[in-house]
Amino acid sequence: MSQDTAETEWTIGLYAFSSDAPSYDRIAKASLSFIAPSEILLCIVVNEGLAEFGGQVFERIANEAFELHDWTFGLAFADRVERQPDFHVLGLDNGKLGADEQTALNAWYMAQPEVKFTKLRGVYPLMLLNEQQRKQPCGSGKTLGEYIEAQSAQSTEQRGKLLLWRIPPEDIEGVRAELSQGDALIG
Repeated sequence: MSQDTAETEWTIGLYAFSSDAPSYDRIAKASLSFIAPSEILLCIVVNEGLAEFGGQVFERIANEAFELHDWTFGLAFADRVERQPDFHVLGLDNGKLGADEQTALNAWYMAQPEVKFTKLRGVYPLMLLNEQQRKQPCGSGKTLGEYIEAQSAQSTEQRGKLLLWRIPPEDIEGVRAELSQGDALIG
């Protein structure tokens, strides 16, 4: 056993159930994972009854999370509780995936770290993109970065080395269709 790791690890779990379906009562959850040899993953889940996606509390939590580490990339989205959106971030199957979602999950799971570093997992309302991702070709004959610059309805903000890209929900499918024509997406 090295001095850097131990044979045990600790966790804190606090539970308060108010119905017979406790997973639907979840208000908030956070997990920070280290996946050897070099991946750190922060996953924060907040029920929209506590804080609306894109609202002031969400923005405050997201901004604090952005500052915690020198992240490689990131994403944020909202989905129904029963679909367990944290499973998507963690790369897990919630048992309720359609065929396309299962294919995309498998492609992400099987991708080598260097591919995950340079390509997008998908298209989400909020994404933090690194320079290598922004250099990927997309279906418009432009790089992803050039494509983003041409989108007037979407906002961007530089966050250190990363670009924060916000896509309105009504634009997600169109952006996904455009990017799927190039090499910017995994799968």
